[in-house]
Amino acid sequence: MSSLPSSKLQFNQKKNVFVTQLGEPDTEEEDELNVRKFPVVEENGWALVRDGTKTLQSTLLLQKQQELLSVDRELESKRRDFAVRMERCMSKQNELRAEQQKVYG
Repeated sequence: MSSLPSSKLQFNQKKNVFVTQLGEPDTEEEDELNVRKFPVVEENGWALVRDGTKTLQSTLLLQKQQELLSVDRELESKRRDFAVRMERCMSKQNELRAEQQKVYG
Protein backbone atom coordinates (compact mmCIF):
# COMPACT_ATOMS: atom_id res chain seq x y z
CA MET A 1 0.00 0.00 0.00
CA SER A 2 2.93 2.31 0.41
CA SER A 3 3.31 2.40 -3.39
CA LEU A 4 0.11 4.45 -3.75
CA PRO A 5 0.66 8.18 -3.78
CA SER A 6 -1.03 9.92 -0.90
CA SER A 7 -3.94 12.00 -2.05
CA LYS A 8 -5.18 15.09 -0.38
CA LEU A 9 -8.56 16.66 -1.01
CA GLN A 10 -8.39 20.32 -1.86
CA PHE A 11 -11.39 22.60 -2.05
CA ASN A 12 -11.53 25.86 -3.89
CA GLN A 13 -13.75 27.75 -1.50
CA LYS A 14 -15.06 31.20 -2.31
CA LYS A 15 -16.16 33.72 0.25
CA ASN A 16 -19.72 34.92 0.20
CA VAL A 17 -19.73 38.64 0.90
CA PHE A 18 -22.69 40.34 2.46
CA VAL A 19 -23.37 44.05 2.50
CA THR A 20 -23.17 44.11 6.27
CA GLN A 21 -19.64 42.70 6.36
CA LEU A 22 -16.85 45.23 6.77
CA GLY A 23 -13.85 42.96 6.19
CA GLU A 24 -11.31 44.25 3.68
CA PRO A 25 -9.41 41.86 1.38
CA ASP A 26 -5.65 41.69 1.78
CA THR A 27 -5.03 42.38 -1.88
CA GLU A 28 -7.14 43.34 -4.87
CA GLU A 29 -6.26 40.04 -6.54
CA GLU A 30 -7.52 38.09 -3.52
CA ASP A 31 -10.71 40.12 -3.64
CA GLU A 32 -11.25 39.18 -7.29
CA LEU A 33 -10.67 35.48 -6.59
CA ASN A 34 -12.88 35.18 -3.53
CA VAL A 35 -15.95 37.17 -4.53
CA ARG A 36 -18.65 35.78 -6.78
CA LYS A 37 -20.01 38.29 -9.22
CA PHE A 38 -23.59 38.07 -10.36
CA PRO A 39 -24.95 39.78 -13.47
CA VAL A 40 -27.33 42.66 -12.94
CA VAL A 41 -30.71 42.09 -14.54
CA GLU A 42 -32.53 45.26 -15.52
CA GLU A 43 -35.45 43.73 -17.42
CA ASN A 44 -38.77 42.79 -15.88
CA GLY A 45 -39.77 39.17 -15.48
CA TRP A 46 -42.07 39.06 -18.49
CA ALA A 47 -39.35 40.41 -20.82
CA LEU A 48 -36.92 37.76 -19.58
CA VAL A 49 -39.42 34.98 -20.19
CA ARG A 50 -40.45 36.35 -23.57
CA ASP A 51 -36.87 36.72 -24.77
CA GLY A 52 -35.62 33.48 -23.26
CA THR A 53 -34.48 30.98 -25.86
CA LYS A 54 -35.74 27.95 -23.95
CA THR A 55 -39.23 29.25 -23.19
CA LEU A 56 -41.90 27.03 -24.65
CA GLN A 57 -44.68 28.50 -26.74
CA SER A 58 -47.21 26.78 -24.47
CA THR A 59 -45.75 28.64 -21.48
CA LEU A 60 -46.05 31.96 -23.29
CA LEU A 61 -49.61 31.11 -24.32
CA LEU A 62 -50.57 30.27 -20.73
CA GLN A 63 -49.13 33.55 -19.50
CA LYS A 64 -51.04 35.53 -22.12
CA GLN A 65 -54.22 33.66 -21.20
CA GLN A 66 -53.68 34.63 -17.55
CA GLU A 67 -53.25 38.27 -18.55
CA LEU A 68 -56.43 38.09 -20.67
CA LEU A 69 -58.36 36.54 -17.78
CA SER A 70 -57.23 39.33 -15.47
CA VAL A 71 -58.27 42.02 -17.97
CA ASP A 72 -61.65 40.29 -18.47
CA ARG A 73 -62.26 40.31 -14.71
CA GLU A 74 -61.47 44.02 -14.50
CA LEU A 75 -63.75 44.75 -17.46
CA GLU A 76 -66.62 42.81 -15.90
CA SER A 77 -66.15 44.71 -12.64
CA LYS A 78 -66.28 48.05 -14.50
CA ARG A 79 -69.43 46.95 -16.34
CA ARG A 80 -71.15 46.10 -13.04
CA ASP A 81 -70.13 49.46 -11.56
CA PHE A 82 -71.45 51.24 -14.65
CA ALA A 83 -74.77 49.36 -14.47
CA VAL A 84 -75.20 50.32 -10.79
CA ARG A 85 -74.47 53.99 -11.55
CA MET A 86 -76.89 54.02 -14.49
CA GLU A 87 -79.60 52.49 -12.28
CA ARG A 88 -79.07 55.25 -9.69
CA CYS A 89 -79.25 57.90 -12.43
CA MET A 90 -82.51 56.48 -13.76
CA SER A 91 -83.94 56.38 -10.24
CA LYS A 92 -82.99 60.03 -9.62
CA GLN A 93 -84.37 61.02 -13.02
CA ASN A 94 -87.71 59.37 -12.19
CA GLU A 95 -87.79 61.15 -8.82
CA LEU A 96 -87.10 64.47 -10.54
CA ARG A 97 -89.91 63.88 -13.07
CA ALA A 98 -92.32 63.06 -10.24
CA GLU A 99 -91.40 66.27 -8.42
CA GLN A 100 -91.77 68.31 -11.63
CA GLN A 101 -95.25 66.91 -12.21
CA LYS A 102 -96.23 67.83 -8.65
CA VAL A 103 -95.00 71.39 -9.21
CA TYR A 104 -96.43 71.91 -12.70
CA GLY A 105 -99.47 69.85 -12.00
